[in-house]
Amino acid sequence: MEGTRIQPPANIAACDTCTARWLRYHDAQGRVIQHSPIGYIVLYLEIDGQENYFATVRSYADLRQLVSNMVSGTMFTAHLCIFMDEIGGGYYTRTIDGVEVRHESRAAEGLHIAMVTEAEQ
Repeated sequence: MEGTRIQPPANIAACDTCTARWLRYHDAQGRVIQHSPIGYIVLYLEIDGQENYFATVRSYADLRQLVSNMVSGTMFTAHLCIFMDEIGGGYYTRTIDGVEVRHESRAAEGLHIAMVTEAEQ
């Protein structure tokens, strides 16, 4: 089957752009390719000195939304993970103007920049 290029099913009429898009999301057998994120951030709220699971986010947009909805004064931690391995983290406090960094380490250094909306910068 070398040199044979997979095409969308014959019952689908598609322009060149749509065909190219279909080819990006299907393998040589026509099966859908799952594009799963390799990284994620686990957020914990700090309550009475303990970390309590809050959420897992897989995009900066989700991170910004969750942080912007937090009440000012909320203390939280973020654990940056790739392939289920923690590669960095940080301790933060939500403020009226954005996020106060208490500590960031390794790959999470600068993560606070992705947590605030343009209006808060």
